[in-house]
Amino acid sequence: MRAKLTSLLLSLCLVFTLTDITAAAAAEKPIQLIVNGKRIEGANPILRSGVMYAPYRLLFEAVGFKVGYDAQTKVMSGTLGESKLSFSAGSYLLEFDGKLHYLDGPIPVINGQTYLPVRTVGELAGYSVYYDKPSSTLRMTYYGLGQEGAIQALMTNYYGSFSPKYLTSDNMELAYYNLSYDYEANQRVSEVPTRQFKADITKRKWMSFDEAVIWVTYTNITDVLEVESKCTLHIRKENGQWKIARTNWYFYQTELPANADQLAATILTNQKDKQQAVLDDLHAYYEALNTEDYERVLEYTSPKLIQEWNDEVVGDMTWEEMHEGLFDLTETRYKLSGERVLFLGEKEAVIHATMDWSDTTEGIAEGDYVFDVLITLDYSNGHWTYYEDISLDDDYDDSGIFATQ
Repeated sequence: MRAKLTSLLLSLCLVFTLTDITAAAAAEKPIQLIVNGKRIEGANPILRSGVMYAPYRLLFEAVGFKVGYDAQTKVMSGTLGESKLSFSAGSYLLEFDGKLHYLDGPIPVINGQTYLPVRTVGELAGYSVYYDKPSSTLRMTYYGLGQEGAIQALMTNYYGSFSPKYLTSDNMELAYYNLSYDYEANQRVSEVPTRQFKADITKRKWMSFDEAVIWVTYTNITDVLEVESKCTLHIRKENGQWKIARTNWYFYQTELPANADQLAATILTNQKDKQQAVLDDLHAYYEALNTEDYERVLEYTSPKLIQEWNDEVVGDMTWEEMHEGLFDLTETRYKLSGERVLFLGEKEAVIHATMDWSDTTEGIAEGDYVFDVLITLDYSNGHWTYYEDISLDDDYDDSGIFATQ
């Protein structure tokens, strides 16, 4: 009986001893860093005062930062697109995109390597950070992982149509749209060749897996006009689809193509009579506006424009009612000079001119507001009719206000 009891006690001691050894081994087990499902070899994060740290070079490379070092100032940095994170060993601060972030403790140097707090760096770079203590695994997952294609498609589709279907339900711009109108199906198809059309995402700032701010440069270059515009877009997933919640335009620039003079000269030489017909009908339209001849204005206005206005307009005012009201309430005059045709197609023409716009009811005299303009005409009912005009003098650059927000 004594022998059995002794054997049992020895067995229990062995079990408890092995348990203690296993627990100690688990406590000493190196922490592994997993970024987007991939283990980062050699990172071996450490836990200090409740904060998880990792060697900055391996951490930067894992999240896509390009490592930099200024030997003179001893400032280390990482760049990702237009974003930059910089710091110094021993400092309590990180600088990211010009903003300072205060840390819980000084940036440590361990065994000759500078370490950074993983959660802080991860969140600045747009990553969720989660530590699984039982498995000693630190996981970082990019908020935008697998979303690039869907977001790029949103940009391309939105800039191609400016349809409200790509806006969130709380976007305030919806008030300016007729939600029953199909903007994509009724998109105008121009005869003017497009040389380049793209929407480039130049910078991203992720708030979560389903919300971000993106910086977009929109380029649309045709044979008669080059347009570049920039904006920040607050995007959010709604019902499983990426949509635009808010837009801040901060840059807009228009330019004529470098060969504009050559385009005009070629048309004048090769299509002189047709070009003159375009200019005659253009003058007829503006003469009708200046004399407030409603029937004549209607005759020289593109039926496409009138239909689009009446179908798309928010409210009950038709194109016809709008023009009659303008004639009653304003004394607007238009004076063109330097007219030249830059594009002359089968049913579409584009004219470059200088416009002198005045309105005595607003105290704007002739000569007060002069600007370059591109005017598009449609061929309809046997003559050329006005469709739209675009001012070439409305450029602006508010990069200092919105470009970094």
